[in-house]
Amino acid sequence: MAGDTAIQEAVDAHARQARLQVEMRFFKLLTWLPHASFHLMRPEAGEFVIGDSPTVLHEPGSQQFGGIFQMGIQQATNIVMPLGPQLAVTVVLDGGACFVAGPMSEAGVRLVNEMQVRTALKHVFYRPGAMRREFVRGVLREAISG
Repeated sequence: MAGDTAIQEAVDAHARQARLQVEMRFFKLLTWLPHASFHLMRPEAGEFVIGDSPTVLHEPGSQQFGGIFQMGIQQATNIVMPLGPQLAVTVVLDGGACFVAGPMSEAGVRLVNEMQVRTALKHVFYRPGAMRREFVRGVLREAISG
């Protein structure tokens, strides 16, 4: 069973590497968060979509986002987390270290919602390796048509 041992060793090495990466990101966030601004946001119009991706990473002025376009935490200065249809927390990594409450523009709400939907389509419905693309498209067509 030498082959089984080699496979197990490879899996263990991959798991150790994944854990190390998670720990490194966690400690990096620990250094950033004390200098971040926290904003409680209510939509000026509409409501927030709650999706399977709990956060949306964004760099204002950029067309890139976390998730679908693979923007990572190191490139983003805004992290938006919808908590419910009428409330979201935005963490701004700007060095401001403050707490603010206020509205999010209709355009901002649309942007966050669009990213929630795109991320769900890419990573939930069409996850890599899933052979359900036509099934999902059919269900979405039926739902849209009525």
